[in-house]
Amino acid sequence: MLCFGTALSVISTVLFGLAPALQTTRMAVLPALRESGNTVSGGGLFGRSVMRAWSIDLGFRAEGLLTAGFSAPPPGSASSERMRSAQQVLVERLRAMPGFESAALASDAPQNQLHSRTQIQTQDAAITADRHTAGSGFFHTVGMALVSGREFSARDDAAAPKVAIVNQTLAARLWPGTNPLGRSIVVQKAAMQVVGVVRDSRYGSVWDEPHFDLYVADTQAGAAASYPIVRTRGNSRELAAAVAKEWNGVLPRSPLSDFRTADELLSVALAPQRLAAMVFGAFGLMAIVLASVGIYSVMAYGVARRTREIGIRMAMGAKPAMAMRQILGKSMAVAGAGVAAGISISALLARFVAPQVKGVSVYDGATFALVAVLVGMVAFLTAAIPARRAARIDPQMALRAE
Repeated sequence: MLCFGTALSVISTVLFGLAPALQTTRMAVLPALRESGNTVSGGGLFGRSVMRAWSIDLGFRAEGLLTAGFSAPPPGSASSERMRSAQQVLVERLRAMPGFESAALASDAPQNQLHSRTQIQTQDAAITADRHTAGSGFFHTVGMALVSGREFSARDDAAAPKVAIVNQTLAARLWPGTNPLGRSIVVQKAAMQVVGVVRDSRYGSVWDEPHFDLYVADTQAGAAASYPIVRTRGNSRELAAAVAKEWNGVLPRSPLSDFRTADELLSVALAPQRLAAMVFGAFGLMAIVLASVGIYSVMAYGVARRTREIGIRMAMGAKPAMAMRQILGKSMAVAGAGVAAGISISALLARFVAPQVKGVSVYDGATFALVAVLVGMVAFLTAAIPARRAARIDPQMALRAE
């Protein structure tokens, strides 16, 4: 869809934008203004999406968060159990290293939407939720606040009763208006007790509304966690080498790779909207420039053709300001028609870019209003030059020239 929009912008900008610069008819300005309204509207919507994303409360602290991936052995194997034990030792070592505030293990990295789903059953309901594996200290490490209860701890091992933590949305769905702590749930035929409620977050995707999120203890899950997550006090990138050295020294067969900070992962998640904003913005600017050239050319040509008429009007007592208002009025009428057409077409085509526009309605009135004002101001300033020239026409010189 983005490629289609880009191609359409290029073709229509070239076809319609050049027309007013080359033709001398007043109505030829309309297509360029219409196209400028189209593309600038698109750029405005995508730009507002990016701005909206950076203002959203993520529900966790991305600053200073560092993660990496590794290859985990099959669940239940001897290698998996050895890795699980080694992971716990490594996490304790990382927590004690200079420059690190905390560390934990998890099944998901920030902005990773590839997570498993599972069925949850209670005495009164059954629901499907996103399932996450989290180690002790995970919520503290990522900065996800507990609303009530406690985090997972070292005592939640394989021999202890199975425990779970739910987010606010899931708690409200399963136990509306009541305290979820101590409640029993059944997940994959295993009974679990809810020991904590965590705040809703957009840990998996900045764009998605909070889902039903279920967290199970890493030490009680079938598979070892896939991501170590650490919170640093300094430059996260500079400390990545220290994490890799410590990890790879203990688990050389499962080396860490693809180190990413949470901020980098957020940037990747916003990349499509940023690219679209730049593309639509660039072609919108091109369309505005071409429309400006067209307006100037048509208005300047019109003033040159009407020099005698304007001179006669002034000789009969017309004020220069009247001539200027007449030229500006006609220019703004054409500009208004072009902008109205462009924004109308944008509204009709908005559904085609809706999947890429996030956090903002594709019919956002503020964006369309801003585009109308911007294109209108450009049209006014461009038309003001020939209008001012018309106001300075000397009646005697104009009549003598004819």
